[in-house]
Amino acid sequence: MPNIRFGVVFQSWQSKLHPYQVPLQLILVAPFVLGSITATGTIYYLSWSKSQQIDLPTALLLGLITLAGAIALSLVFACLVVKPILQLSKVSRAIAEGEFDQQIPIRFQVYELETMAQSFNQMAQRLQTSFEQVRAALQESEAKFTKIFQYSPDPMTITTLAEGRIIEVNDSFLDFYGFTLEETVGRTTTELSFWHSDEQRSLFREQLRREGTVDNLEFSIKTAAGETKTILLSAEVIDLDGQACVLAIRRDISDRKLAERLQQERFTLQQRYLTELTEWQNRYEAAGQASGQILYEWDINAERITWGPNTKEILGYTIAEMPQTLDGWMELLDPNHPEILRSEIENVIAQDDSYLAEYRIRRKDRTYIWIEDKCQFFSDSSGELVRVIGFIADISDRKLAEAKLRQSETALLAAQRIAHVGSWEADLDNLTSSWSEGLFRIFGLDPNQPKPTRAEMLQQFVHPDDLDRVQQADNRTLAEGAPYQIDHRIIRPDGSIRYVEARGEVTLNDQGKVVRLFGTVLDITDRKQLELALQASEAKLNGILNDAIASILSFRLFPDHTWQYDYFSAGCEAIFGYTPAELMADHALWLSRVPPEDQQAIIFPAFDKLFTEQIAHKEYRFQHKDGSLHWIRSTAIAHREADYWRVTAVDTDITERKRLEMALQATQAKLSDIIDSAIASISSFHVFPDRTWKYDYVSSGCESVFGYSSQELMANPDLWTTGVLPEDYETVLVPLYEKVLAERAATAEYRFQHKDGNLRWISVNLSSRWDAAANSWVVTTVATDITDRKQLNLELQQSEERLREITDNIRDVFFVETADTRQTLYISPAYEEVYGYSRDRLYQQPQDWMECIHPDDREHVLATLEKQQLGRKTAKEYRILRPDGSIRWIFSRTFPICDESGQILRHVGISEDVTEQKTVEETLLKQREMLRTFFDHVPVMLSFFSPNGQLIWVNQEFETVLGWSVEQLREHDLMVELYPDPEYRRQVTNTIEQADRSWRDFKTRTRSGKVIDTTWADIKLSDGSNIGIGQDISDRKKTILALEEANRELQHLANLDGLTQIANRRGFDEHLQREWNRLTREAAPLSLLLCDIDHFKLYNDTYGHIAGDQCLRHIARAIAETLKRPADLVSRYGGEEFAVILPNTAAEGATQVAEFIQAKVQQLQIDHGRSPIVPYITVSVGIATTIPVQQVLPDALVALADEALYQAKAQGRNAYRLYSL
Repeated sequence: MPNIRFGVVFQSWQSKLHPYQVPLQLILVAPFVLGSITATGTIYYLSWSKSQQIDLPTALLLGLITLAGAIALSLVFACLVVKPILQLSKVSRAIAEGEFDQQIPIRFQVYELETMAQSFNQMAQRLQTSFEQVRAALQESEAKFTKIFQYSPDPMTITTLAEGRIIEVNDSFLDFYGFTLEETVGRTTTELSFWHSDEQRSLFREQLRREGTVDNLEFSIKTAAGETKTILLSAEVIDLDGQACVLAIRRDISDRKLAERLQQERFTLQQRYLTELTEWQNRYEAAGQASGQILYEWDINAERITWGPNTKEILGYTIAEMPQTLDGWMELLDPNHPEILRSEIENVIAQDDSYLAEYRIRRKDRTYIWIEDKCQFFSDSSGELVRVIGFIADISDRKLAEAKLRQSETALLAAQRIAHVGSWEADLDNLTSSWSEGLFRIFGLDPNQPKPTRAEMLQQFVHPDDLDRVQQADNRTLAEGAPYQIDHRIIRPDGSIRYVEARGEVTLNDQGKVVRLFGTVLDITDRKQLELALQASEAKLNGILNDAIASILSFRLFPDHTWQYDYFSAGCEAIFGYTPAELMADHALWLSRVPPEDQQAIIFPAFDKLFTEQIAHKEYRFQHKDGSLHWIRSTAIAHREADYWRVTAVDTDITERKRLEMALQATQAKLSDIIDSAIASISSFHVFPDRTWKYDYVSSGCESVFGYSSQELMANPDLWTTGVLPEDYETVLVPLYEKVLAERAATAEYRFQHKDGNLRWISVNLSSRWDAAANSWVVTTVATDITDRKQLNLELQQSEERLREITDNIRDVFFVETADTRQTLYISPAYEEVYGYSRDRLYQQPQDWMECIHPDDREHVLATLEKQQLGRKTAKEYRILRPDGSIRWIFSRTFPICDESGQILRHVGISEDVTEQKTVEETLLKQREMLRTFFDHVPVMLSFFSPNGQLIWVNQEFETVLGWSVEQLREHDLMVELYPDPEYRRQVTNTIEQADRSWRDFKTRTRSGKVIDTTWADIKLSDGSNIGIGQDISDRKKTILALEEANRELQHLANLDGLTQIANRRGFDEHLQREWNRLTREAAPLSLLLCDIDHFKLYNDTYGHIAGDQCLRHIARAIAETLKRPADLVSRYGGEEFAVILPNTAAEGATQVAEFIQAKVQQLQIDHGRSPIVPYITVSVGIATTIPVQQVLPDALVALADEALYQAKAQGRNAYRLYSL
């Protein structure tokens, strides 16, 4: 109660004093001053009371009352200070707990406390404002993180660090693993079997706990479907609401790993295909020479014509005298032909088509002949024509016979598309290199511009994902001196990506140091795998060989007029009626179809002419497979090889000269087939003045375009009209027909409802002419389905959007500049990371870019900018100075974007931070030094021969193994010393001359006279020199021989029955399957006998198992003695059963063998007292006979023989039964 009463009094008093403020110093000092005065007054009063003899208790009471008043007044002053401080403490705790809306009353009697309360309230308001701003920023940051997390193309997860329990996943993660959100969240990664192995999980968690982050950890994982994939995992430990969690990002690299494995598997195939392509090239060259035609190639970009053989024979000019340009060739044409021919060529170029022309040409002797010019135009990946390949043949004789058919006959010819190949060479000593023009084209570079160095080529053009593999192959070649072959991607200056096959080899000096690199690059960009590409290449080569509808063959001709075929082209079937397989199988077939009088008068004299290595031309008759007699013209050329002549011949059917009318009909039918086979609807119809119309012709291609057959459309002309969308018919087709009738030609696109119900986009080209006789227009249309193209345009737009997303996220800097290069229109975010400056600053102050370039490189960059402003593609390498003072190397490429007139619209480019590549280059220089000592320690024998066969050097291993040094071998004949036997030495020499890089084993004599086993591979270099690589394989040979002998003994034991010493069940199964397969091919009979000892169990029970084993051995030997042929086999089938396999034996023969076996067994007279049949051992036999076929398994024959055996035993034993299958 006193406290409450005092508080009420205090509050009342405080409210009265509120308008008045007291300084804090007075509040703090007043209690002390008042206490001092009270104490002094009390002491003085007590002293005075004593002197006045006042009653002491009364004095004390008055003193205590005074003191109590002083204390009360002190408490009042203390409350004036303490209460605001308590309020300040309470509000401070509330603010510390996040309650920023708390305020302190600002009306206090103490001035300083009121000022402090006002300041505190202002600070609280600022804290609340800051807190709201921070909270909004955090919410925005969280929203951005959530958006990035959810829409990231890479799988992302947030898991607890302690147990790996999943808290959150994004959509990419669910798509990648195949789980639903409910199956994932709340479960651990172990429960979902994400890890391929516990070892991977332990490795990941250990690194995460130790370092807090994991960058690009490669390992395998399992998806929900059980599929194993390879990923790169990056993770970081984060704090989430006070809990340690892991943010992880995964990237799928399964396809890349698969590609790496496939690369290794394809190496062997590529070697084989390379050999096959070389053989095809040889055949192609021989065929071109033997065909009697001129092969030429016109490089459109270089405006240069390259001529093949036979120019002298046909035109009288040598290859050097032939014109090298199209204008020069035009000067040789008949004066009436050049402009017409040039117009035809320009039309064909515009259509990107094949070309066939016949015209007169002036020979060197000033006479004119008729020639047939057949060629094919080839385009690069962008659709631009780059070259023409064709054949020129003398057709003067044929033109005389076809004078009446020239205007009606059209020949179609598809020429071979030959892949672009480029070559290169690098001299490491002189630091020089050379590129072929083909290589410039492959890399999209201008041959007139300086070519990049090899290091620049690797860094600038090789795709980043393939760079490591290419550098490893390059380093391995430099280190080991071995050739390399690798497929990889390149990025051309225009940004396009191409696939190439790169091959490289090295040249070593006397010290074994690599002094020269050389190789080829083949553009293998194609939609098919390598096998399909090679098949297509073979098909194209076959197409070239068969273009002339001729039989092209290669054979070896021996001095005795016999021959051995090596190759027939597919055209032989058209010429002779027989397939290549038929002619190759029977070497006498071709000659037997030539009339005897032509053999003596034409064929054999032509052979004699070939023996002199001349070109032989002959015409003879040949009885076609269909019985008709054909005239054949043959051109052959021979080259001497060892003990025979290699002959390549081209045979053509010239019967056509006498059947021109049939040829014309065949040509017209072929043209009709071409029209019908085109994937387009070609139609012709009459349009009358009243705008009615009637079909004259509709090609069969209409069914693929509209879904309706030509018969349906011609029977109901309105059928097509009803399929056109009404709005397109009124707005597109009606105005179109009015236009085409007025202007003679028009093009349009419209939508059509296909017969299958789908809506298709159709592109139509129309042309018209007025037919006065019919009083109507004749309209011809060509309609094609462009639905796919429309879809591609949509996908292209989507692709451009994705490209923008890529440029905003790639590490390289992508930029777009104005035509004068003074203003940047766009630059990707990577600029800030690479250059260290903001993009906004570059947009506002473009000149800042030049200021960040290293002073020593600015002149070079300015010179490059001048070329760029002239519209050239540029590539430059320079250094930049970043704001932090660091120096970075930049490689930048720019490309002009021009309008149709060639005016520059803008420049686009990409800049790459190549600082790390520069470091790699320094490393490569060090590796070159290491190569100098490589060949001094290589553990194989190496030898190097000059082009004329002179030994240049051998390595230390060669001297160690064979005992000969270079100086010693130069004083002797190396081949004689190593291979004394002349015949064997000739075989070795032939192998060396082939130099096909294949390993072959030889017996080689060392200097001490010891003969050792060696294996050698030879490599022929481009200059004709030869490198031999060998190894001593004596120990390996001994091991192989011992292993083969052990395998033979093991195989024998595995197929032998230990008791009877005849074949066991395994031997039986293998032999039966082998004979079944053989007799299936030969369609010959096969018989099987199953023999069972009668009542053998009683025999064992009576005489014991030892006697039983002895009985089995006697029976086995007796059956084996009845078999006389090597292919016959007796085996122990099981227990007391024996099986006999009789190949090429029918039922009658099998029955005789069964009778012989039973007789032979009875002759043994093996006692069997308990046998109910006779008192000695007998056998029952089941016989099965069949002619094996592929659809039936051998088990069927065994089952049939078993059934026959069962019947023989059921009918009293000691008998046989025969079943046939």
